[in-house]
Amino acid sequence: WRERSVRSVANMTRDDAREFMAIAAEAGIRVEYVTYTLDQANDALAVVRIAAGEGLGADIVSGGELGKALRAGVPAERIVFSGVGKRREEIRAALEAGVRSLNVESLGELEVVAEEAAALGAVAPVSVRLNPDVEADTHAYVATGSARSKFGLGAADARAAYERAAADPSLEPVGLSF
Repeated sequence: WRERSVRSVANMTRDDAREFMAIAAEAGIRVEYVTYTLDQANDALAVVRIAAGEGLGADIVSGGELGKALRAGVPAERIVFSGVGKRREEIRAALEAGVRSLNVESLGELEVVAEEAAALGAVAPVSVRLNPDVEADTHAYVATGSARSKFGLGAADARAAYERAAADPSLEPVGLSF
Protein backbone atom coordinates (compact mmCIF):
# COMPACT_ATOMS: atom_id res chain seq x y z
CA TRP A 1 0.00 0.00 0.00
CA ARG A 2 1.02 3.60 -0.40
CA GLU A 3 1.64 4.76 3.17
CA ARG A 4 2.27 1.46 4.89
CA SER A 5 3.05 -2.13 4.22
CA VAL A 6 1.62 -5.35 5.56
CA ARG A 7 4.45 -7.73 6.42
CA SER A 8 2.51 -10.86 5.55
CA VAL A 9 -0.95 -12.09 4.75
CA ALA A 10 -1.08 -13.35 8.32
CA ASN A 11 -1.29 -9.70 9.41
CA MET A 12 -3.82 -8.72 6.75
CA THR A 13 -7.20 -7.48 7.90
CA ARG A 14 -10.46 -7.31 5.96
CA ASP A 15 -9.85 -3.60 5.44
CA ASP A 16 -6.34 -4.34 4.12
CA ALA A 17 -7.72 -6.78 1.55
CA ARG A 18 -10.33 -4.27 0.42
CA GLU A 19 -7.81 -1.43 0.31
CA PHE A 20 -5.35 -3.48 -1.75
CA MET A 21 -7.99 -4.31 -4.35
CA ALA A 22 -9.19 -0.67 -4.47
CA ILE A 23 -5.65 0.69 -4.94
CA ALA A 24 -4.92 -1.87 -7.66
CA ALA A 25 -8.13 -0.95 -9.49
CA GLU A 26 -7.40 2.76 -9.11
CA ALA A 27 -3.93 2.21 -10.59
CA GLY A 28 -5.37 0.28 -13.51
CA ILE A 29 -3.82 -2.99 -12.37
CA ARG A 30 -5.97 -6.01 -13.16
CA VAL A 31 -5.99 -8.32 -10.17
CA GLU A 32 -8.16 -11.40 -10.52
CA TYR A 33 -7.73 -12.31 -6.89
CA VAL A 34 -5.19 -12.46 -4.08
CA THR A 35 -4.40 -15.78 -2.46
CA TYR A 36 -4.29 -16.41 1.26
CA THR A 37 -1.38 -18.76 2.01
CA LEU A 38 -2.72 -21.34 4.43
CA ASP A 39 0.63 -22.91 5.37
CA GLN A 40 2.27 -19.58 6.22
CA ALA A 41 -0.64 -17.87 7.89
CA ASN A 42 -3.42 -18.77 10.30
CA ASP A 43 -5.17 -21.76 8.72
CA ALA A 44 -8.02 -21.93 11.22
CA LEU A 45 -11.21 -22.69 9.31
CA ALA A 46 -12.91 -19.54 10.66
CA VAL A 47 -10.04 -17.35 9.43
CA VAL A 48 -9.99 -19.02 6.01
CA ARG A 49 -13.77 -18.41 5.81
CA ILE A 50 -13.16 -14.70 6.42
CA ALA A 51 -10.49 -14.65 3.69
CA ALA A 52 -12.88 -16.45 1.31
CA GLY A 53 -15.64 -14.00 2.22
CA GLU A 54 -13.37 -11.13 1.17
CA GLY A 55 -12.84 -12.78 -2.22
CA LEU A 56 -9.36 -14.10 -1.54
CA GLY A 57 -8.22 -17.35 -3.08
CA ALA A 58 -6.01 -19.89 -1.34
CA ASP A 59 -2.43 -20.99 -1.84
CA ILE A 60 -2.20 -24.53 -0.46
CA VAL A 61 0.52 -27.14 -0.01
CA SER A 62 -1.42 -30.28 0.92
CA GLY A 63 -4.58 -32.26 0.39
CA GLY A 64 -5.68 -31.33 3.90
CA GLU A 65 -5.40 -27.64 3.05
CA LEU A 66 -7.34 -28.27 -0.18
CA GLY A 67 -10.20 -29.73 1.85
CA LYS A 68 -10.07 -26.89 4.35
CA ALA A 69 -10.07 -24.19 1.65
CA LEU A 70 -13.04 -25.80 -0.10
CA ARG A 71 -14.95 -26.19 3.21
CA ALA A 72 -14.26 -22.53 3.96
CA GLY A 73 -15.89 -21.51 0.70
CA VAL A 74 -12.86 -20.74 -1.44
CA PRO A 75 -13.88 -21.52 -5.04
CA ALA A 76 -11.63 -24.22 -6.54
CA GLU A 77 -10.80 -21.94 -9.45
CA ARG A 78 -9.14 -19.58 -6.93
CA ILE A 79 -6.93 -22.26 -5.38
CA VAL A 80 -3.31 -22.76 -6.38
CA PHE A 81 -1.52 -25.88 -5.17
CA SER A 82 2.12 -25.07 -4.41
CA GLY A 83 4.84 -26.83 -2.48
CA VAL A 84 7.19 -29.75 -2.81
CA GLY A 85 6.27 -33.35 -2.13
CA LYS A 86 2.72 -33.46 -3.49
CA ARG A 87 1.44 -37.02 -3.33
CA ARG A 88 -0.41 -38.62 -6.27
CA GLU A 89 -3.67 -38.73 -4.37
CA GLU A 90 -3.36 -35.03 -3.53
CA ILE A 91 -2.68 -34.17 -7.17
CA ARG A 92 -5.68 -36.26 -8.22
CA ALA A 93 -7.92 -34.59 -5.61
CA ALA A 94 -6.80 -31.14 -6.79
CA LEU A 95 -7.56 -32.04 -10.40
CA GLU A 96 -10.95 -33.49 -9.48
CA ALA A 97 -11.76 -30.32 -7.53
CA GLY A 98 -10.79 -28.10 -10.47
CA VAL A 99 -8.06 -25.97 -8.87
CA ARG A 100 -6.70 -22.96 -10.74
CA SER A 101 -3.22 -24.44 -11.02
CA LEU A 102 -0.77 -26.97 -9.75
CA ASN A 103 2.57 -25.22 -9.27
CA VAL A 104 5.13 -27.86 -10.24
CA GLU A 105 8.50 -27.91 -8.54
CA SER A 106 10.34 -30.47 -10.68
CA LEU A 107 10.29 -32.30 -14.00
CA GLY A 108 9.40 -35.49 -12.13
CA GLU A 109 6.40 -33.84 -10.51
CA LEU A 110 5.28 -32.57 -13.91
CA GLU A 111 5.29 -36.17 -15.17
CA VAL A 112 3.13 -37.31 -12.24
CA VAL A 113 0.65 -34.47 -12.88
CA ALA A 114 0.50 -35.44 -16.56
CA GLU A 115 -0.12 -39.10 -15.67
CA GLU A 116 -2.88 -38.27 -13.19
CA ALA A 117 -4.56 -35.84 -15.59
CA ALA A 118 -4.45 -38.41 -18.40
CA ALA A 119 -5.89 -41.10 -16.10
CA LEU A 120 -8.79 -38.76 -15.27
CA GLY A 121 -9.28 -37.68 -18.87
CA ALA A 122 -8.62 -34.14 -17.70
CA VAL A 123 -6.34 -31.27 -18.61
CA ALA A 124 -4.17 -30.14 -15.70
CA PRO A 125 -3.48 -26.41 -15.41
CA VAL A 126 0.16 -26.08 -14.37
CA SER A 127 2.47 -23.28 -13.40
CA VAL A 128 6.18 -23.92 -13.34
CA ARG A 129 8.01 -22.73 -10.24
CA LEU A 130 11.17 -20.94 -11.28
CA ASN A 131 14.00 -20.74 -8.80
CA PRO A 132 15.54 -17.33 -9.62
CA ASP A 133 18.84 -18.18 -7.82
CA VAL A 134 18.77 -15.05 -5.70
CA GLU A 135 20.64 -14.98 -2.41
CA ALA A 136 18.74 -13.33 0.43
CA ASP A 137 20.25 -12.18 3.68
CA THR A 138 18.08 -14.45 5.80
CA HIS A 139 18.24 -17.64 7.81
CA ALA A 140 19.15 -20.69 5.71
CA TYR A 141 15.99 -22.56 6.81
CA VAL A 142 13.67 -19.96 5.28
CA ALA A 143 15.64 -19.09 2.15
CA THR A 144 13.74 -20.32 -0.91
CA GLY A 145 15.22 -18.53 -3.92
CA SER A 146 18.83 -19.69 -4.07
CA ALA A 147 20.12 -22.46 -6.33
CA ARG A 148 20.73 -24.61 -3.23
CA SER A 149 17.04 -24.46 -2.29
CA LYS A 150 14.76 -27.47 -2.78
CA PHE A 151 12.12 -25.16 -4.26
CA GLY A 152 11.61 -24.74 -7.97
CA LEU A 153 13.62 -25.28 -11.11
CA GLY A 154 16.61 -23.47 -12.55
CA ALA A 155 16.04 -21.45 -15.71
CA ALA A 156 16.94 -24.22 -18.20
CA ASP A 157 14.82 -26.87 -16.44
CA ALA A 158 11.94 -24.41 -16.00
CA ARG A 159 11.98 -23.73 -19.75
CA ALA A 160 12.06 -27.47 -20.46
CA ALA A 161 9.16 -28.06 -18.07
CA TYR A 162 7.08 -25.30 -19.68
CA GLU A 163 7.82 -26.64 -23.17
CA ARG A 164 6.98 -30.18 -22.00
CA ALA A 165 3.68 -28.95 -20.56
CA ALA A 166 2.83 -27.08 -23.76
CA ALA A 167 3.42 -30.23 -25.83
CA ASP A 168 1.24 -32.54 -23.71
CA PRO A 169 -2.53 -32.56 -24.33
CA SER A 170 -3.13 -33.48 -20.67
CA LEU A 171 -1.30 -30.36 -19.46
CA GLU A 172 -2.06 -26.68 -19.91
CA PRO A 173 0.69 -24.27 -18.91
CA VAL A 174 -1.03 -21.30 -17.24
CA GLY A 175 1.77 -19.46 -15.50
CA LEU A 176 5.15 -19.11 -13.95
CA SER A 177 5.61 -19.04 -10.21
CA PHE A 178 8.61 -17.74 -8.27
